[in-house]
Amino acid sequence: MKKLLAAIVAGMFALSVTPVALAAKHEKAEKAAPKKAEAKKKAETADEKKAARAAVAKACKGKKAGEEVTVGDKKVKCPAPAKKKAEPKKKGEGKKAEK
Repeated sequence: MKKLLAAIVAGMFALSVTPVALAAKHEKAEKAAPKKAEAKKKAETADEKKAARAAVAKACKGKKAGEEVTVGDKKVKCPAPAKKKAEPKKKGEGKKAEK
Protein backbone atom coordinates (compact mmCIF):
# COMPACT_ATOMS: atom_id res chain seq x y z
CA MET A 1 0.00 0.00 0.00
CA LYS A 2 2.85 2.39 0.81
CA LYS A 3 4.41 1.77 -2.60
CA LEU A 4 1.13 2.43 -4.37
CA LEU A 5 0.57 5.64 -2.41
CA ALA A 6 4.14 6.81 -3.10
CA ALA A 7 3.72 6.09 -6.82
CA ILE A 8 0.45 8.04 -6.94
CA VAL A 9 1.99 11.03 -5.14
CA ALA A 10 5.03 10.95 -7.44
CA GLY A 11 2.79 10.72 -10.50
CA MET A 12 0.65 13.64 -9.37
CA PHE A 13 3.78 15.71 -8.73
CA ALA A 14 5.18 14.89 -12.17
CA LEU A 15 1.89 15.75 -13.86
CA SER A 16 1.62 19.07 -12.07
CA VAL A 17 5.21 20.16 -12.76
CA THR A 18 5.53 19.09 -16.40
CA PRO A 19 2.80 21.35 -17.89
CA VAL A 20 4.19 24.33 -15.99
CA ALA A 21 7.69 23.66 -17.28
CA LEU A 22 6.43 23.20 -20.84
CA ALA A 23 4.37 26.38 -20.66
CA ALA A 24 7.36 28.38 -19.40
CA LYS A 25 9.53 27.01 -22.19
CA HIS A 26 6.86 27.86 -24.75
CA GLU A 27 6.54 31.42 -23.39
CA LYS A 28 10.30 31.94 -23.68
CA ALA A 29 10.18 30.82 -27.30
CA GLU A 30 7.31 33.23 -28.02
CA LYS A 31 9.20 36.13 -26.46
CA ALA A 32 12.36 35.33 -28.42
CA ALA A 33 10.60 35.04 -31.78
CA PRO A 34 9.59 38.73 -32.06
CA LYS A 35 13.09 39.84 -31.08
CA LYS A 36 14.62 37.71 -33.84
CA ALA A 37 12.09 38.99 -36.37
CA GLU A 38 12.71 42.58 -35.28
CA ALA A 39 16.49 42.17 -35.60
CA LYS A 40 16.05 40.65 -39.06
CA LYS A 41 13.74 43.50 -40.09
CA LYS A 42 16.25 46.09 -38.86
CA ALA A 43 19.01 44.40 -40.86
CA GLU A 44 16.83 44.41 -43.97
CA THR A 45 15.96 48.09 -43.58
CA ALA A 46 19.61 48.94 -43.00
CA ASP A 47 20.54 47.08 -46.20
CA GLU A 48 17.76 48.85 -48.10
CA LYS A 49 18.93 52.25 -46.84
CA LYS A 50 22.50 51.44 -47.80
CA ALA A 51 21.40 50.38 -51.29
CA ALA A 52 19.31 53.54 -51.67
CA ARG A 53 22.25 55.73 -50.66
CA ALA A 54 24.49 53.90 -53.13
CA ALA A 55 21.93 54.42 -55.92
CA VAL A 56 21.69 58.14 -55.15
CA ALA A 57 25.48 58.44 -55.05
CA LYS A 58 25.77 56.69 -58.41
CA ALA A 59 23.08 58.89 -59.99
CA CYS A 60 24.62 62.09 -58.56
CA LYS A 61 28.14 61.29 -59.73
CA GLY A 62 29.38 64.29 -61.69
CA LYS A 63 26.39 66.45 -60.71
CA LYS A 64 26.29 69.54 -58.52
CA ALA A 65 24.67 69.62 -55.09
CA GLY A 66 20.98 70.40 -55.30
CA GLU A 67 20.42 69.05 -58.83
CA GLU A 68 17.47 66.72 -59.19
CA VAL A 69 18.02 63.17 -60.44
CA THR A 70 15.60 60.27 -60.82
CA VAL A 71 16.34 57.18 -58.76
CA GLY A 72 13.84 54.35 -58.98
CA ASP A 73 10.69 56.34 -59.67
CA LYS A 74 11.52 59.15 -57.30
CA LYS A 75 13.10 62.52 -57.92
CA VAL A 76 15.90 63.15 -55.46
CA LYS A 77 18.14 66.17 -54.95
CA CYS A 78 21.84 65.45 -54.95
CA PRO A 79 23.39 65.97 -51.53
CA ALA A 80 26.34 68.25 -50.88
CA PRO A 81 29.66 66.43 -50.83
CA ALA A 82 30.67 65.20 -47.39
CA LYS A 83 33.27 67.29 -45.63
CA LYS A 84 36.44 65.57 -44.55
CA LYS A 85 37.15 65.55 -40.86
CA ALA A 86 39.98 67.80 -39.80
CA GLU A 87 42.95 65.91 -38.48
CA PRO A 88 43.63 66.57 -34.82
CA LYS A 89 46.77 68.56 -34.16
CA LYS A 90 49.65 66.75 -32.57
CA LYS A 91 51.09 67.87 -29.29
CA GLY A 92 53.50 70.74 -29.79
CA GLU A 93 51.88 71.97 -33.00
CA GLY A 94 49.91 75.17 -33.17
CA LYS A 95 50.66 78.85 -32.63
CA LYS A 96 53.66 78.29 -30.39
CA ALA A 97 55.28 75.91 -32.85
CA GLU A 98 54.88 78.39 -35.70
CA LYS A 99 57.03 81.08 -33.98
